[in-house]
Amino acid sequence: MPNKLKVNPVHFKNLLEELGYSEWMIKKKEKEMTKNLLGVPIELTEEVQRFEF
Repeated sequence: MPNKLKVNPVHFKNLLEELGYSEWMIKKKEKEMTKNLLGVPIELTEEVQRFEF
C-alpha cells in the first residue's frame, strides 16, 4: 500500500467540486500543509495527469 496518493492539482479541485465541497472549503483544503482526500494522504504534483499510487 502506498504512503501517499499522487494527485494532479486540477484533478484534486475537480474531485472536491464533484463531492460538493464549497469554494471556501476547496481553498482551505488546497492551503493545508498535510493534504488528504477522504482520509487518504495525498501529494499534489503536476507530474501526473490525474492520480497514481
